[in-house]
Amino acid sequence: MARAFQKERNNIDRDEQLKRWLAGDPQHDEVRDECVPDYSCCHPELLVSIDARRAYWNAHSIEDHETLNHLIYAFLARKLSHHVRENTHDTPITS
Repeated sequence: MARAFQKERNNIDRDEQLKRWLAGDPQHDEVRDECVPDYSCCHPELLVSIDARRAYWNAHSIEDHETLNHLIYAFLARKLSHHVRENTHDTPITS
């Protein structure tokens, strides 16, 4: 994972990390090695819409685990899709 754009070693609590992400400033927690929910701290192109970030924040705030899980799976699917495209752009599939 490329984290060259990180300026400092971040040690922020989860709520602060989520607040920054909500504001469009995703920060990877280098101490716990923890990404923001959409992985945009390590892949800026994956930053989801403000509406998706708000939905996650609201679900996190009220501990709505069903919504959190739905969003986490959606963010992970985007990340995996991006990873596959990034690593197989001209690679032929063979059996």
